[in-house]
Amino acid sequence: MGISSAAGVDIGTVPDVISPVEFPTSRPSGYEWLPDEEAFDPAVHLELGEPEFSHTLADFGYSPADSEGLATDLAATGPFRILSDRGAAVLLESARRLRVFTRPASTRVENAVRGGCYRSRFLRDLCLSPEVTEAMSRIYGAPVAPHAMPVHLGHMNFEPTHLVDAVDKWHHDTIPLDYVMMVSDPRRLGLGAHEILEMPSREPAGIAHHH
Repeated sequence: MGISSAAGVDIGTVPDVISPVEFPTSRPSGYEWLPDEEAFDPAVHLELGEPEFSHTLADFGYSPADSEGLATDLAATGPFRILSDRGAAVLLESARRLRVFTRPASTRVENAVRGGCYRSRFLRDLCLSPEVTEAMSRIYGAPVAPHAMPVHLGHMNFEPTHLVDAVDKWHHDTIPLDYVMMVSDPRRLGLGAHEILEMPSREPAGIAHHH
């Protein structure tokens, strides 16, 4: 399967993988590891798949000049699997235990956990997994590495008080590439499909109109 890209990126080609920065041996004050958490094992907890389709920035009307200097012109992909059933169960249990540490993330997310990799060894090792890094490099069509700042690894966003509200809001991200992984099984939630908005205007008024 290939990405329909002017750069001719082939999902089957694995770019060189960048080694991650070593995770700190000490943790910030007040952070303790979750007790009795199952240790991450890629052979047990991963079941890496491939997206059925991908979109480039050009697919959404961006010009080559818009993507000049970017690591990749990939815009979005279809869903793909990362965790095995066992891995999903362990991460869900860890997420439930981390929920007591939720705080608002500015005005965007009502219930967020940042710095979870300082509390969950499973989440930390999942985020630093070379197997996941290799898979994401292949999908992005560019060599990538886990974020060098541990606080930016494994952000978790939880449901808001009012379930009719969005978990997160439209925003410019602080990092150039990321992936969003559902921890709860979306097949059991009865939710709508994810949508990608093709912006007719790049002006703030146009963005606000379609928010």
